[in-house]
Amino acid sequence: MLPEDRKDAIYRYLFAKRSATIHELATLMAVSAMTIRRDIKFLQDAGLVVGIHGGARLPAMVHQALPYVEKAQLNVHAKQSLGRYAASLVQDGQVVYLDAGTTSYEIARALGDQVSLTVLTNDFTIAAWLMRHSHITLFHTGGKVDKRHIASVGAMAATALAAFNIDLAFLSASAWDVTHGLSTPDENTLLVNQAVLAASAQRYLVADSSKYGRYSVYSVCKLQQLDGVITDDDCPCAAVEEMKQRDIRLHRVNRRG
Repeated sequence: MLPEDRKDAIYRYLFAKRSATIHELATLMAVSAMTIRRDIKFLQDAGLVVGIHGGARLPAMVHQALPYVEKAQLNVHAKQSLGRYAASLVQDGQVVYLDAGTTSYEIARALGDQVSLTVLTNDFTIAAWLMRHSHITLFHTGGKVDKRHIASVGAMAATALAAFNIDLAFLSASAWDVTHGLSTPDENTLLVNQAVLAASAQRYLVADSSKYGRYSVYSVCKLQQLDGVITDDDCPCAAVEEMKQRDIRLHRVNRRG
């Protein structure tokens, strides 16, 4: 494995596990502990990880989201459960927005029973899936193509969204918590999210609990500004209690259901 590929693999592993020991990483990568220490220092200098005694962890601040292909392999069962639950909130005849992301893709997969529906998305994978369903009227925002996340972002996508009256919007997130709300590391994604919030009658965040307790540089909205947060039942108990105290409407879904 090339050094750059190894560093990327370490970051992906920490993104999924939150933390790891040097021994664990050395065994996984089949290299020496010294090599892993150098890799961790490199990633720490880049702001991607935090070195701790005997290992590394992911920082609370998210500097970049994983590529779509990598995210698709994480927390699959939880995302499928969240997708089915979110889809159950959709009523025939509604105009629905599906944000770019692997959890939103699971919502799209669960919408097959709707008799009549209009779906708007900036996600190319979702659009490709929904093209198979003749009963769904489908719109894609267009705009600048984010190849890393297989989606359109930026001002042109945001402008397209402003032309719609959206009944129900499902937002995705790479970082969310009670204090910072929903945030993103990408300013072009921020533009799209802000346009969705302005155009939608109802707005839900749909995100698995592995992304909870993290935040990023751009603030999209506070959780109180949403009509609900849909996450899985592994969300920390302390976070659940705090959301109740702040009157945040929380929908907890059995991640194995």
